[in-house]
Amino acid sequence: MVIVIHRVNKPISAMKKSYYAYALIKAGLSCLLLALLVGLLSLPVQGATITGDPIKVELFPNPAQDHLSVNISESGFMQIEVYSIIGNQMNVSSVKTGSSQYRVDISTLPAGYYLLMVKPVGESAQTIKFEKK
Repeated sequence: MVIVIHRVNKPISAMKKSYYAYALIKAGLSCLLLALLVGLLSLPVQGATITGDPIKVELFPNPAQDHLSVNISESGFMQIEVYSIIGNQMNVSSVKTGSSQYRVDISTLPAGYYLLMVKPVGESAQTIKFEKK
């Protein structure tokens, strides 16, 4: 993301100042959310303990057309979410097809790049980028 600051000789109204401040804050929050999603930034959580190695997640096919098959190295309850590349959560459904296998319906998503996040209970989330054709 590139933020350009342009100096002008005209005074800026209070309304425009608040809009520019809002736009900068929103852009900053989007970047922060994206950094959290892809694991570039981690925030400490009080009272939570993460133990053991992170889970391994396999995703195929990539690129995908209508659905994704997700294999996870551990069984148990997993929360699966899909985010746009700019951090908006997408409305998709996932079905558990085996002890550690899921099928995610992405047929309603427009073509583009997305992030699939797998969140096991009590462990760190894993994020994988995929392409929807």
